[in-house]
Amino acid sequence: MRVPRSPALWAPLALLLGGFMSAAALIGAPLLGRSAPVDGVIVIVIVAALWLAAAFAVPTRALPTMAILVYALIPYRVLPGAVLLLIWSVRRAAAARRVGPWPSRGGVAVLAIVSALLLVAVLSLVVSPYRGASAAWTVNCLLALGAVVVVGDCRSEAASLRRVWPAVGAVVGAYAVLEYVLRRNPVYGAVDQLIGGAAVQNWSGYRSTASLDHPVYLGMFLACSCALAVGAFARGSRWSLVAVVLTGGGLVTTLSRGAFLALGVAGVVGAILAAFAGRAVLRRFAAVLVVAAAITAVALPVLLERFGSSEAQGSVTQRTRTYDIVFSAWTQHPVLGTGGGTAADAVGDAILSLRYIENWYLQILLGLGAVGLLVVAALVAALLTTAVRRRDLPAAMLTAAFCVAIATYNADDRAATLFLLALVVVVVVGGGGAAVAPGRLATGRETPATPMRVPDANRSGGGDELLVLPRMLLWRRFVLLPRRRPLEPHLS
Repeated sequence: MRVPRSPALWAPLALLLGGFMSAAALIGAPLLGRSAPVDGVIVIVIVAALWLAAAFAVPTRALPTMAILVYALIPYRVLPGAVLLLIWSVRRAAAARRVGPWPSRGGVAVLAIVSALLLVAVLSLVVSPYRGASAAWTVNCLLALGAVVVVGDCRSEAASLRRVWPAVGAVVGAYAVLEYVLRRNPVYGAVDQLIGGAAVQNWSGYRSTASLDHPVYLGMFLACSCALAVGAFARGSRWSLVAVVLTGGGLVTTLSRGAFLALGVAGVVGAILAAFAGRAVLRRFAAVLVVAAAITAVALPVLLERFGSSEAQGSVTQRTRTYDIVFSAWTQHPVLGTGGGTAADAVGDAILSLRYIENWYLQILLGLGAVGLLVVAALVAALLTTAVRRRDLPAAMLTAAFCVAIATYNADDRAATLFLLALVVVVVVGGGGAAVAPGRLATGRETPATPMRVPDANRSGGGDELLVLPRMLLWRRFVLLPRRRPLEPHLS
């Protein structure tokens, strides 16, 4: 059966169907008078079945887009997005022939470092004294990041993610604002009670959580969404300004200092790139700064109250103590660590007073050792370098926001962090989709002088152009033209 070439209709229709049926199950179960544990199991089975059916119904290239929607709209405990990435990699690997060309040199370097990280994760599991706890983390790592390595060419998926991710963030941000105004979580609060583990507001002020269970998780996601929306607006997408406003407003309601820091660093990276991109991009970026200043001015009293509270000051003190405890525990297993996801086990009884290791990189140092931390540092450097060398403003800002945000909380305690890292890799490796002259930044609306499409096996790739002119000309001369019409002999 031939599917439509664009996933723009298939993914939302499947998602809406699954969403409405999931909502019916979530709302209808309590009305039937069943006990919460039984309802939780029923709901998880129904929702998982619906989304897995949708995953095999939509085009392959739409699966990463579905994954970000699932992550943002459905609690991760109900349906992990890494499952969709696994299905994506399996369907792409089952294609009759490889889809599209290999990624650029920067993309290949990123995928090579991701492969090295997977190898380190497996080796760390082998020597781990906590294999039971580390096995689940390692499997999740292989599912999420391994899927990107298996696929390789993900340009079409990256283009779709760049369009959909800011829109999803805008929806979540608008819901977060509504939740903050109501001072309760009207939808996901009921869902959490149904499946267990409802969020408890134990902070100095109300903080929005939406579907992500905790303000820092929501803040990280909205910071990444806002960074991507700012980059898209700077490249000429006018509707992205709406996404900037909604994601920025939702970010404020989380009162997450780490998310503010992440977005600030992403803004600095974007400003540097915009400064070399011409007046048009710089003007649009300046307009975003005006919007950011207006949002900050409106929310300033709430932010000052939160940042000056005794609870916030205690959090700072707690994070300062983390370094001494972590480095003391790291010396016990310095090379390969104690296994991924076992940072809390590695510090022993100290975790009782510390509660959390609120830095993902420190958690990696304990879990994967010095080798793992070096590989992760190389991955962050490769992602940023690849995006900056391409003058890819959205990808560079997204990478900066994500890499800074996960350094401000215990991101390794949540399996979804690796899943989001995989999507960031997809966005960077997939590129921006348009050929840009060296030294210039794409506006997002211009079309290359010589457009082309790369043929593939299941129409799940394509949409990108070769950046080197000789290769582009050779491709059109000897590959595309013979498929459109036979070449006539030249008569001199």
